[in-house]
This record gives sequence, C-alpha cells and structure tokens, in this order.
Amino acid sequence: MNTKIKEHRREYILAIIVCIEIAVLAYFAYRYGVHHVDSDDATEMALAEQLSRKGGIMSSNWYYSTDLRVIHT
Repeated sequence: MNTKIKEHRREYILAIIVCIEIAVLAYFAYRYGVHHVDSDDATEMALAEQLSRKGGIMSSNWYYSTDLRVIHT
C-alpha cells in the first residue's frame, strides 16, 4: 500500500477519534455539568443574567470578585 494512502488513513482515523472524544466530553458536560457549579461559576452566571437583562457589557452596580480584580490589575 502506498505510504501517502497510509498517512491519510491514519490522519482520518485520528480525526474520527478526536471528534468522538469531543462529542463524549460535550455530552457529559451538558448532562452532568450543572452538578459541578461552584461559587465562582455561580457569581459569573448571576452577572451574566444581570448584564443580559440590562443589555450591556459592563455593570456599574456589580462588585466583581477579587480574582477578577487581581487579573485586571
């Protein structure tokens, strides 16, 4: 068998494996991810809800957590 054909077959098989892995991880994150929400995720979700209601990208009445302040400074 030609080596180029073998290389293409190998790349094709690896691409299929990666796609299957991504699909499985996405399924488990969708199905069981809600059980792993911690306090940081909860505050980010509350901020996102507030910003979507307000229709903006910044909030003047939200006090960001300290980790965001450290990252931005």
